[in-house]
Amino acid sequence: NRRNPTEKSRGTPWKKHLIGLYIVSILIFVRSIVRVVEYAEGYAGYIMEHEIFLYIFDAVVMWLAMVTMNWIHPSEVAALLRSGTEQRAFTNAWKLEKVGQRSVV
Repeated sequence: NRRNPTEKSRGTPWKKHLIGLYIVSILIFVRSIVRVVEYAEGYAGYIMEHEIFLYIFDAVVMWLAMVTMNWIHPSEVAALLRSGTEQRAFTNAWKLEKVGQRSVV
């Protein structure tokens, strides 16, 4: 029920992670469209003959997707969903934080 969310869902950063997934999905979709056009043009096509398209729509787009998933890391949600057990979660992309009663080594 959207009007009465549970306490567990209130503490979970769903919105941030959904936005991250949307960003990554759009980046991969753009890459896929360029790859379809490249395939349709064939080996003598404009995209295949100009290397800059490979760098922009392959390397840069996938690098941005990787950076996005590292910045908004999905392990944070997985750790929060496993409440009651010892675990570590990535927060703020680079800092490991303990979740649970005992320290995890």
